[in-house]
Amino acid sequence: MIATGGIDKIVRLWHAGILGRGEPTAKLSGHQFTIVDIVINDTDQHVISLSSARVIRVWDMQTLSVLQVGLKEIALSLRPK
Repeated sequence: MIATGGIDKIVRLWHAGILGRGEPTAKLSGHQFTIVDIVINDTDQHVISLSSARVIRVWDMQTLSVLQVGLKEIALSLRPK
């Protein structure tokens, strides 16, 4: 799975095997500002996106729903050292 995002505030999920078809397999909406970073956690089947407003959203790749919303500073403070 490949995830992209940008100025349109939409996270797009692409299946690596069908990239040439021109359409994403899913679109995740909810950010209010430009998406500046995306990470995929294959183990938990989550997509984590970060907006320019420093808001993180955790998405479930199976249900395509948002699981959690928080600020970057909070998420970084919870990261194991």
